[in-house]
Amino acid sequence: MSLLLPSRPIVVIPELAMRVGLNEAMLLQQVHYWATETTSGIEHDGRRWVYNTIAEWMEQFPFLSESSIKRAFASLKAQGVIYVEKLSSDPRDKTNFYAINYAHHVLSHEVKLTSCNGSNCTDATGQNEPMQKVKMRRCNG
Repeated sequence: MSLLLPSRPIVVIPELAMRVGLNEAMLLQQVHYWATETTSGIEHDGRRWVYNTIAEWMEQFPFLSESSIKRAFASLKAQGVIYVEKLSSDPRDKTNFYAINYAHHVLSHEVKLTSCNGSNCTDATGQNEPMQKVKMRRCNG
């Protein structure tokens, strides 16, 4: 059995991953897919909003932990690349809806990438989590 494209692949443009981060680029591409290639989601304020629970995002990205997915969405929101809102009229419904800010400068071809030089690099110490706290699925293979 081959692992080469037996199912729908997750495709990421390397330049986008360099601009927003790899996990962020994968999630952003998936939000774009759901917003443009399917009939899922809703129209609100002139944007297409899509939603999934964290468990549903984990099904689409079984190689990412729950906390990695949450961090990536928080990063995309902080960068201004996506909008995140709770659009339900039911106050008990805490479902996050996501829409892409297609006008954001990092999604255009004109942005010049800069390299990271020590003093202005992001500190990645918060990325490593104790294994007993990470919520990931067990590999059945």
